[in-house]
Amino acid sequence: MNKYYFALATLLIAACSSGRGPVGNRVGDGGFLSSTPCGPPCFWNIVPGETVMADAIDELQAHGVYDDCELDADPRSDFDRVTCDFAIALTSLKPDSTVYVLAFSPSTPITVEQALATLGPPRCVFVLSPLLPDHPSTSAQLLFDDPPATLALESQSAAIYTIHPSTSVWEVIYWQAGARTDPLGCAEWAGYSQYFPSP
Repeated sequence: MNKYYFALATLLIAACSSGRGPVGNRVGDGGFLSSTPCGPPCFWNIVPGETVMADAIDELQAHGVYDDCELDADPRSDFDRVTCDFAIALTSLKPDSTVYVLAFSPSTPITVEQALATLGPPRCVFVLSPLLPDHPSTSAQLLFDDPPATLALESQSAAIYTIHPSTSVWEVIYWQAGARTDPLGCAEWAGYSQYFPSP
């Protein structure tokens, strides 16, 4: 269950943290710190639970990035998805096509300290255990309730994840209220400290 949750939350923008393309370089902080043109849980005037996919596409076009986006609108699926240059991802739920989750990879650095100054303390921390025991590498996410958000943090080459004020936020994910299924083993926030992988 935990691995499936983590995969859903992070694969929304697949390899976004591995490189920057024309869209990724234009994301900036996505309004997360600057509130330009809007702040959490809004990204480029797109708000999960409020914005329909057609209007979201209009916003991507207005920001000049839609030519680098792909629309996956399989009529057999319950979902439509737009991905842009491995930097932005939007998923909407049929039949009303309201965006229920959006994710972006900021090109402007965001630290955990800055994130907490914006959103307050998270409800819990989820750490995924290393998939390869011989090559320990942990990943962590901070989960927030108000607004419903998940921040995926930089990976660390260690079996235990340590959160520092300077730890980088690699991905920002906003959810429609009630859309996120929280993973089992999400540890209570204990400040800047070490967190053990979920069982």
